[in-house]
Amino acid sequence: ESIYKMKYVEDALEKGDTYVAIEMIEDIVSTKVANGKTEEEARKSIRGSLTSYWKPLYQQAFADGNSYEQSDIRTSLYEMGVYGSYEEIDETLHSWNQNYVLENYKPQYIQAYQNGDTAEMRRIENKVNSLGVYKNAYKTVRGWVD
Repeated sequence: ESIYKMKYVEDALEKGDTYVAIEMIEDIVSTKVANGKTEEEARKSIRGSLTSYWKPLYQQAFADGNSYEQSDIRTSLYEMGVYGSYEEIDETLHSWNQNYVLENYKPQYIQAYQNGDTAEMRRIENKVNSLGVYKNAYKTVRGWVD
């Protein structure tokens, strides 16, 4: 069994010690492989714990429009070696952005629809469109109440 736990990895990340976290991750992966998992299975099992750490941070950076922080997190995810290629990471981050929009704008939109507040509905449609997470944001948002 690895001497490291995911809690230690998260603690290192909190302190900004990304490379220490990466070393711990590699030790955890090696231990899982030694215990019969494939490397891919080992990395995927770690991914869930890292997602619970990174997703809220990325979503906050997205909400704040902080592209520097988003880029920094994207790079960290790549360096940790559990999220795959940059293309796979971009798909994951896009999904996190869509989740953020659903969690934060869909309830407001439904409420505005129920209240007959077309001005608020239009404001939300425009905001979601400006975030760029849907190819056809207006159609997607209006689909929330159909």
